[in-house]
Amino acid sequence: MAAVKRSLRSLIIISFIALMVATIGLIGYFAFANWHSSTERMVSELQNNTNRVILSRIEGFISATEHVNGANRNLVGRKVIAMGDRRERAQYFASVLQATDEDVYSFTYGMENGEFYGARRNARGEIEVYENNAATGGRTRYYATTPGLETGSFVNETGLFDPRTRDWYKIAKTTGRPVFSPIYKHFVMDDLAISAACPIYGRDGALAGVLGTHITLSRLNGFLREAVQDQHAIAYIVEKDSGYLVANSLGRPNFSSRWDGIGRVALGEGDNPAVVAAWRRSLAAPGAAAPTSPDKDGLLVKVTGYNRDGLNWLIITAIPQEPFMAGFEKSLRFSLLIAALAIVLAVLIYAKSTAIVFRPVYDLIRTTERFSAGDFSERAQVVRKDEIGRLSLAFNRMADQIDALIHTLEERIAERTRELQETVRQLRDSEDDIRLLLDSTAEAIYGIDLDGNCTFCNASCLRMLKYDSQEELIGKNVHNQLHARCSDDTPITAEECRILQTLRSGERVHATDEVFWRSDGTFFPVEYFSYPQYRDGRVVGVVVTFFDISERKKSEAEVAYLSHHDQLTGLYNRRFYEGELLRLDTPDNLPMTIVVADVNGLKLVNDSLGHTVGDELLVKAAAALSRGCRSSDLVARLGGDEFVILLPRTTPAAAERIIRRIKNIAARETVGSVTVSLSFGYGTKMAAEEDIEEVFKKADDQMYRNKLFESPDILGKTIDTLIKNLHENNAMEESHSRRVADLCRRMGEALGLAPGDVDELGNLGLLHDIGKIAVADDILSKPGKLTDDEWAVVKRHSEIGYRILSTVNHLSELADYVLAHHERWDGGGYPKGLRGAEIPLPARIIHIADAYEAMTGYRSYRPTMTEEAAVAELQQGAGRQFDPALVEIFVEKVLGKPA
Repeated sequence: MAAVKRSLRSLIIISFIALMVATIGLIGYFAFANWHSSTERMVSELQNNTNRVILSRIEGFISATEHVNGANRNLVGRKVIAMGDRRERAQYFASVLQATDEDVYSFTYGMENGEFYGARRNARGEIEVYENNAATGGRTRYYATTPGLETGSFVNETGLFDPRTRDWYKIAKTTGRPVFSPIYKHFVMDDLAISAACPIYGRDGALAGVLGTHITLSRLNGFLREAVQDQHAIAYIVEKDSGYLVANSLGRPNFSSRWDGIGRVALGEGDNPAVVAAWRRSLAAPGAAAPTSPDKDGLLVKVTGYNRDGLNWLIITAIPQEPFMAGFEKSLRFSLLIAALAIVLAVLIYAKSTAIVFRPVYDLIRTTERFSAGDFSERAQVVRKDEIGRLSLAFNRMADQIDALIHTLEERIAERTRELQETVRQLRDSEDDIRLLLDSTAEAIYGIDLDGNCTFCNASCLRMLKYDSQEELIGKNVHNQLHARCSDDTPITAEECRILQTLRSGERVHATDEVFWRSDGTFFPVEYFSYPQYRDGRVVGVVVTFFDISERKKSEAEVAYLSHHDQLTGLYNRRFYEGELLRLDTPDNLPMTIVVADVNGLKLVNDSLGHTVGDELLVKAAAALSRGCRSSDLVARLGGDEFVILLPRTTPAAAERIIRRIKNIAARETVGSVTVSLSFGYGTKMAAEEDIEEVFKKADDQMYRNKLFESPDILGKTIDTLIKNLHENNAMEESHSRRVADLCRRMGEALGLAPGDVDELGNLGLLHDIGKIAVADDILSKPGKLTDDEWAVVKRHSEIGYRILSTVNHLSELADYVLAHHERWDGGGYPKGLRGAEIPLPARIIHIADAYEAMTGYRSYRPTMTEEAAVAELQQGAGRQFDPALVEIFVEKVLGKPA
């Protein structure tokens, strides 16, 4: 640091001036401090008196509302006032309000049943009473009062209103004691207001309602102006926590009206900075703040707290110091002027005398300055042989030696400079090579110093962490930037950080179970290695390499999920169930109930509607099981259509309730037109010595017994549903089936078959095309010729019908006839290619009736044939497509045509 250029002469003069100034300053300081202390005591006492006056006025103003509530709570609570008597009620509320100060604009009683009664002062100061009960439909009706304070003429009616929703009611109900509400905007007057609320309890201790006395606050502004007008001071009342104005002595508004409600004015919006600072100090420290020192405007500020039930206000007064300082400041200015003149005169006299003494010194100074500026030929003049003369001789000898050394030093500096420049160039090239190598790696790399601050990072690191440049990381604390929280926002302290542990232990760390946070606030799982950096045997930093392992974690989670869950239904699988069964088979979980469930009709659905619909049936059955169980229960799919439920600590009665709930849920679910249905069985382990496998076997056996009883009925209903669905989707198929059934019955009668066989032929006619439920409607109703692929789909309907009917015991014989009803007499039919008598008789009959009805009935793909043409086709196909003997009987006896 360069020394300040200052002469001895100047130092002596400055010392002289400083001594004089210090002497005068000390005398002035003690005089001023004594006077200032007295002034502050006087102002402080004035402030204390002012605040006491304001506090007393506020206390009287606020207490009036509590006195109103206190005087009336027993009258209301003990039901001295009959709230059901409209006349007595109106006189009561109007008289109470009439007896109060005009600042009390309303006195009300809200009840727990939602009724609301009271009296208010309207904008003209007149007293009105109001009521809100079942008779008014939950709306508030206002009435004028007569001179006798009875209910007078109707004034108006407002919308729906419930006193229990108001802040003053809810606060009183919550606290259970008299309390004040938050400040709010008066509904009619342009003023702020508060409510004193008092809960009323019945003899049984239950809350009956809340009394409310409501006052406006504009009068507080007048209190403040009266209290401070003689001191030229300002005063505020503010809410302590929010800083919102309650009242002020300046005449400025304490709120503003907006289209969406009230806009409160906060302290600080154009207020004196000293007042704002005093309020903020009161927030930082409990209790009332002491008077502050005068601010730049000369204000002394005093803060006094006012706390009442629900009210937390501050009284702030600011008194200017100027009136108390005017006389002293005038005397002080005159004294300072005299002292300044004395100092100037002394300095002038002393400067002249020292100029003569210091002239040789100045000459030596000028010589040394030129020499130091680079003029090495400059030498000092020796005027006389005193101390200054000897100093000049010594300087000249030193100058001669320096001049000789400089010439040699310049040459050596030039050579060393060239060497340093070459070294710097080589270091820069090496640094560029290292940077290129780091930025070329896929691994993200960064380094930290002993303080945990980033020293370098490569391009992969910036890319993974979504930073734009190194400057955003270098020099920053990496732990705070990347690693201070877990994925669930749990903080990681510096002591817990494994990367920083490398700094402390000097050992490598490898982790795969943590996350790094990006610059945009998102995080990703990482695998990182933390390596210590050593220099001279000491750890000087850490290098961290890391990878984003989001995809690996996702794959691991998917594998873990699939290892324990059924891929189709999302339920737990057999493997997970068996493990949980072993874990839960403990005495703590007794009674342990196992429920076995089996989906009814799955094979029928698979055969008739396809495996995709069958899978949907399994998914909806699984959803019904999950929704019907409790969160503590375990539902798993054992395989196929079988499910199991583990119910820890569940009695048989509780298990039956759960099964009923699941059945009700399943009954509301359908797949296509098929209702989801399950059969259940359960077993309960009541004692620890029972074998859990035996309990499972009992549940399984019970399920199969139930399925034997339930399945035929369910399958029958399912087949009826399939037929109904087929006919609803294709009306032509319904009429075709009914006409074929009629022809089959008439053919059976013509053959002289027993009545039971005739009925069976009729049923066969109705069911022969049930397999078409699996054929798309656009194929069945296609107006043109079918393609080869479409014809192959249609030909499968006899096999599908066979599989559907085979699932029902009493229809299994019909299934064989349905399978063969498209076989030809010459063996050219499908699906088996049967010929002649190999084809069952009912199948041969339905083949003839089916063909005749198809020719004479409406078809979208060809015109309808006449009966004569259809008979000719049958006779032409006899012996090839149809049984010739049956064709002859059908034509003669069923159709009544000549053979």
